[in-house]
Amino acid sequence: MAASVALVLVGGVVGGTVTMLQAASPIADGSSTTDATAGSTPSAGTTYVGSGVVIEKGGEVALCLGGHYQSMPPTCLHTAIRLENWDWADAEYSTASHVRYTEGAVGVRGTVNWASDSVPVLVVNEVLEPRAHQPLPEDAATTSPSGMSNAELQQIVDSELASVIGPNVASVVGGVIFASVAFDDDTLQRAADAEFGVGVVVVQSVLQKE
Repeated sequence: MAASVALVLVGGVVGGTVTMLQAASPIADGSSTTDATAGSTPSAGTTYVGSGVVIEKGGEVALCLGGHYQSMPPTCLHTAIRLENWDWADAEYSTASHVRYTEGAVGVRGTVNWASDSVPVLVVNEVLEPRAHQPLPEDAATTSPSGMSNAELQQIVDSELASVIGPNVASVVGGVIFASVAFDDDTLQRAADAEFGVGVVVVQSVLQKE
C-alpha cells in the first residue's frame, strides 16, 4: 500500500471507520484503514468541478468533497481529493494548530492527473463560487418506487448501501434514497439499480465532469 493518498473515503452515513482508496492521509485523522469498495474513478486529463472546504496539513492540500467535521481545526468528513496548483491567495482562510482551512466552501475547477502512487489529484485551474449539490426534489413521492416505507429504506442506508456503492452520505426523502458519493460515472448508479431497483436510490456525484 502506498505511503500517501489523494482520495479519502469515510464509510457510513456519518463518521465510522475511514476507508481509504490507497492509504492514510493527514487530512482525515485517527482512524484505521481498509481497502475501498471498487467503483468509479475520475479520468485523467478530464476537467471536473467540486465544492467544499480546502484544508492544508503537513504540506498536503485537499478539497473536502463530502463535508467536514466541525472540529478545530476541521477535518474532511466523507471524501477529499488532493489539490495541486492551489493558491491560498484565492480564498479567505484561517489557521489553527498548523492547519490552514478555507472559511467556508469554495468551488474548484481543475484537471485530474494521476500521481505516481496511482491516486487522482486535481490540478486547480480556477477557484469558483461553491456549487450546491443536486437539490432534492420538492415533489418527491411519498413512497418508494419499490413500495418500501421510509423505515425500510433507512434500513438499506444503515446496513446495505455502502456495500453496494461504497462510502456515501445518504438521506431518505419522500420514499427515495439520495446518496452522495465522491465520484460516479454511472457505474455506482447502475449497481444501485441492479441491487435495489430503478429509482430506489439516486446516486449524486460530488465531483462533477464538465
